[in-house]
Amino acid sequence: MSVRLTVARQTEADRDEVERAARGDDGHLLERHRLIVALADALMTQPGQIDDRLMADLRAHFTVDQLVEITLKTMKYNTQKVSVALGTDRAVTPDRIGQVRWNLDGTYVVAD
Repeated sequence: MSVRLTVARQTEADRDEVERAARGDDGHLLERHRLIVALADALMTQPGQIDDRLMADLRAHFTVDQLVEITLKTMKYNTQKVSVALGTDRAVTPDRIGQVRWNLDGTYVVAD
């Protein structure tokens, strides 16, 4: 599942909006939903280059606490990108999915 779709599902978006977001079609979205998708895209692609206009629009629609929550939810579903980019990720096959456990430091280990 894409981060875009996951974030859309956690907002007040209805089913049609979520399905359109999954296809990358955001022309029909309410302004606040379009802004959430824009922020999620920016965070996943170039987080250091989020433009002032997007930030001003986000601040006009959301509180600081809401922006922090949206950002953390987006990043929560995006953490695997670092290990994939470094080539250190380990494949977890469906037959072993129940054997994954989380360490106290937030990393996961495939149980033997």
